[in-house]
Amino acid sequence: TGSVALEGLSRGCKEAHFVEADSWVVANVLGKNIETCDAAQKSTVHTQYVEKFLQNTAERPQSFGGAFDFISVTPPYEKVSYQEIMSLLNESPLLHANTFVIVEYPRKATSCIPEELGPLVKIRDRKYGRTLVAIYGPLNEIE
Repeated sequence: TGSVALEGLSRGCKEAHFVEADSWVVANVLGKNIETCDAAQKSTVHTQYVEKFLQNTAERPQSFGGAFDFISVTPPYEKVSYQEIMSLLNESPLLHANTFVIVEYPRKATSCIPEELGPLVKIRDRKYGRTLVAIYGPLNEIE
């Protein structure tokens, strides 16, 4: 739905990149949500699997405007390899020393969620019902 990025845009983020593999979702849900929030000029939609997006950013980081300040990873649990996503993120030029990353994951993927992610450390790991959320950020953010 793009809700996390759209919320960020409503709170002052300069731009957002949305990665969605399903073209139907892009056309009928995400695209409409972006329009409804009047966020089209600040939004870039990448209709592809997140793994391919991360591979593309590794090959051509300048094409994506450099590192991101905030990354939200909320893939469909059963359709992705968390091990591959986390490995690609770990090496990604999208991360810098002050990036914050939120990763939503199912219990069965717990072993794929590392304590460190590129230059970042896991600062929180929470459970919300059946959903687990890991939050990565700068080392100085650990309480």
